[in-house]
Amino acid sequence: MRAMTMTSAGRITTLYGLAALLASCSAEPSASDISKALNGSIKAEQNQLKGLTAGLTAGLPSGATPLGKMMSIEVTNLEKIGCMESGEQAYVCDVRYIVKGGLFGDNGRSMAVPVRMVHASDGWVVSAR
Repeated sequence: MRAMTMTSAGRITTLYGLAALLASCSAEPSASDISKALNGSIKAEQNQLKGLTAGLTAGLPSGATPLGKMMSIEVTNLEKIGCMESGEQAYVCDVRYIVKGGLFGDNGRSMAVPVRMVHASDGWVVSAR
């Protein structure tokens, strides 16, 4: 009986597949990951603030709350400039984006800042440290 051998093309395909798999495990966050994490962080803080001010706004129609419009902030048009490793499964990424809503108005304000990202069990999150 003849032993099965892997062809050169098969070996190359397998090696590329393994390299892609390993690269995806240690890859830095994408612009989409950063935008999603920033907006998630903003939303969590907005929800916390809504909880703290619920007693002050009780009885007011939902659109009439004075903080309602101020708290509707969103990150848009995020561009990742570059990232550097910052510990295990963490990166500091320089980004540019527009912040719209709240005190920034409907047109928004352009920001360029470093953002520290940590890969958690459920995806990328913004880290204060």
